[in-house]
Amino acid sequence: DKQSVYIDKPLTLRGGYTTTNWTVSDPIAYPTVLDPQTGRGIVISGVVATVENLTVQNGWVKSEVAYAYADRGGGILATGALTLTNVRVLSSTAEGAGGGVYSGGVARATGGLLQNNRCAGSGCDGGGWYADGDWYAGDSLTLLDTQVISNAAVDFGGGLYAAGALTLTHAHVLTN
Repeated sequence: DKQSVYIDKPLTLRGGYTTTNWTVSDPIAYPTVLDPQTGRGIVISGVVATVENLTVQNGWVKSEVAYAYADRGGGILATGALTLTNVRVLSSTAEGAGGGVYSGGVARATGGLLQNNRCAGSGCDGGGWYADGDWYAGDSLTLLDTQVISNAAVDFGGGLYAAGALTLTHAHVLTN
């Protein structure tokens, strides 16, 4: 399985820097784009991680590899707690669940955009974001000032599918 970034230790991944200035992140002037074409943009393996100020686009995962989560999270796959700030997930596809993002556990997005993502396999849920989790364990998805636009799923949740608690604050969920 391929990915642009693999995270297995708690950390913050932040875009918007130049090779000559690592002190101030400016994602408008210096966009950071992860564009894997095949495979995922980011895998977060069972740890707490924060991703800020970048774009993940054109991720694509299929169900041809036989291991847990192989066909989930076309743009981002997170099996630990996830925080996204000013992250755009665009035009990514998964065949199992979560065309744009698949999260297991507590997840939060602020100031983001999920657009044109697809969950394309048979019975596939969560075109933009599939938030897996255990309601009783407190797993949840919170979107604040985030847009979910023009995503699609074969089965349920063209824009969002949340197995645990879902909180939307100033979020725009349109044409999914």
